[in-house]
Amino acid sequence: MWITEGLQSRKWESNLRAGAAGALRSGAHSPWYGRAGFSYAPSVMRMAFRRSWFLPLVLALCLPVAWARDGPDAESSSLDSEAAVQALRLPHVFGNAMVLQRDRALPVWGWARPGASVQVRFAGQSHTARAGQDGRWQLHLDPMPASREPRELVVVSEGGAQMRAFEDVLVGDVYLAGGQSNMAITLASSRSGPMEVQRANHPLLRFFRVPTMASPSRAVEDVAGRWVACTPQTAADLSAVAYYFGRKLVAESSVPVGILQAAKANTSAESWVPRDALAASPAGRAYVRAWDAAEARFDPDKARAYDARRIEAYRKRVTDARVAGRKLNPSRLQQPHPTVPPRQHRGWPGTFFNGMIAPLEPFALRGVIWYQGEHNARVRGYAYRSVLPSLIERWRRGFENPELEFYIVQLAGWLRPESKPRESAIAELRESQLRVHREDPHSGLAVIIDTTEKGALHPPNKQLPGERLALWALARETGSDIEPSGPQFESQRVEGNRVVLSFSHIGAGLMVGRRSGAVAVAAVQEPLVSFAIAGDDRTFVWAEAEIRGDEVVVWSDAVPAPLVVRYAWADNPAGSNLYNRDGLPASPFRTDSFPVSTQSRLDPRLPAAYREAKP
Repeated sequence: MWITEGLQSRKWESNLRAGAAGALRSGAHSPWYGRAGFSYAPSVMRMAFRRSWFLPLVLALCLPVAWARDGPDAESSSLDSEAAVQALRLPHVFGNAMVLQRDRALPVWGWARPGASVQVRFAGQSHTARAGQDGRWQLHLDPMPASREPRELVVVSEGGAQMRAFEDVLVGDVYLAGGQSNMAITLASSRSGPMEVQRANHPLLRFFRVPTMASPSRAVEDVAGRWVACTPQTAADLSAVAYYFGRKLVAESSVPVGILQAAKANTSAESWVPRDALAASPAGRAYVRAWDAAEARFDPDKARAYDARRIEAYRKRVTDARVAGRKLNPSRLQQPHPTVPPRQHRGWPGTFFNGMIAPLEPFALRGVIWYQGEHNARVRGYAYRSVLPSLIERWRRGFENPELEFYIVQLAGWLRPESKPRESAIAELRESQLRVHREDPHSGLAVIIDTTEKGALHPPNKQLPGERLALWALARETGSDIEPSGPQFESQRVEGNRVVLSFSHIGAGLMVGRRSGAVAVAAVQEPLVSFAIAGDDRTFVWAEAEIRGDEVVVWSDAVPAPLVVRYAWADNPAGSNLYNRDGLPASPFRTDSFPVSTQSRLDPRLPAAYREAKP
């Protein structure tokens, strides 16, 4: 077999051993889920059997757990078994140490014997429901104020013959933390994370980590997660962004905070939206059609041949580099992953909504914090302005809250800074995020354009987005005069050879700033940068700019008759320095409406293995 030899087989075996050990330790995530899709365990197992007598034993122990968590279709989950439906049970999102949402009617649901009466008791309330023919029941607890008092929620059925009791239940604010890798990165993996873990003793901050589960065909009923209080023993594996978000909320409000953590690296927004909801926009419909077409033409034999060619090319590049004495760069020379059927790929429409969001509905939430878009930015940055609203609308409907707050992290800068103004698909996605926020009164936008660090896709500073998200929550929930946003462009006027820009969210005033720590920003005596200007030829050049009161004036001697301005319009607008005096950066923007690079693009550009000419 072609994967059993040389550097490739050694690296795959090393990864396999590490993944298997991780599965045995945690039982929470499958080691088989690779960048290209789902389980490639069978091929790796065949390789492993040839190379080690010990590895088969490890695989035999961990494979059932891994497959159940992250297999090609969660429909086979034992959580849906007929026997489980007959017994009184609640979804795992109800558990010891959970946080319930304050000031809202609280859905409580589960399963019991069809026709059985179910009673829920909590905080002096008692409510009853009857299970339907499918065994499902649901009721609502009356709204309650925040409470730090640990209490017990009791559920009984069959006249008390069956009972479930959950201890240490608090009432506060509950948020869902969703997105891709930048939301999934753990506290221990972030900047200063190991030190922060040691002091992460926050008993009022609780997390429910949703295990990775993809379900391409249908929404599942439950996920096998559990609630944990934030302590030095549990904090390492928590989402760093969500941790800093929750930590600030607890510190500022003294109200318990619960986080439902449901994020997965390298995922598109469309995989978090069910197929029917994607049909709400042309971009969503194009996405579904492209994947359906890929499935219809998929040929396993051609896929295997395609994989063999990729492995051969990979080996040749490794050999050539070694012969030439060049250092291997893992980010540029990555081992290919086996091609799986399109339905098993992480990009399949709705697959993570079905497996990780649907099981949580309709648990009562205060809001959502969302950090995603890198996967969409390359080819469909403009289309994101229609896909993200579809996601938001569907989640609000599922969580039974049409005014559910949705706080968005605008993408940081990555890749290399440009020497001159040019088009940018990443900037177009940032504009889409800004547009969605501006059109949705129950949303917020955390701008982190100043966290650019050497063009990294994953900036290690996760305190910055976490705390800037928290500003929106504090501003909305406390009714205080907190300024949650940096300057946002409002209008322009042309005065001779200059363009004058006006902004909202100027707070205490505009300033030239620079970050002086993880979050802190200081005023500096430097010129404004990252402004570009153009006339009727639509050719942008770098411009000079200065703050005059609450406005910014922009000009260039090369453009005597200016029409439009752009700010921080680049993949990586390093050095962008327009802030308000509240220490928050201006969102990148443009004043023109010229066609941009991804504006007419609906094609999602599937991975090469699924395009029409391949495999």
